[in-house]
Amino acid sequence: MGIYEYSETQNKHKTYDLLKDLSEHSQLPWLVGGDFNRFFFNFENKGRPNKHQALLDNFRDAFSNCNLHDMGFWGYEFMWWNKRDSDQSVEECLDGFCATID
Repeated sequence: MGIYEYSETQNKHKTYDLLKDLSEHSQLPWLVGGDFNRFFFNFENKGRPNKHQALLDNFRDAFSNCNLHDMGFWGYEFMWWNKRDSDQSVEECLDGFCATID
């Protein structure tokens, strides 16, 4: 399944609600990939202040509650860059793939 998470903070719960609903209607193996517009851990962000831990925990919990696990990746650690000079440069891991164990 491809996903593009809401970028607006007030709508992010809609993405989580959709994932939960979909996970309750199937027992098949599941692969979810796309642009999450958010990261799982603060080390996946370079150039911005750390996000509040509760926000990160809620995001990870949404995937964990659906039995989805981060598949990881190889290569440069950041997938998105704002293309600004070094003092305003921001890099983040906003894209990803998660899957059920099976």
